[in-house]
Amino acid sequence: MDGGTQNPRHIGHGSENTRSQCININTLA
Repeated sequence: MDGGTQNPRHIGHGSENTRSQCININTLA
């Protein structure tokens, strides 16, 4: 999940926030 912008769930979030969320999701998953 390098580019969260490509994920529909992360659309509308800032690049920094998207990266953090993606990292957290990957960690939880």
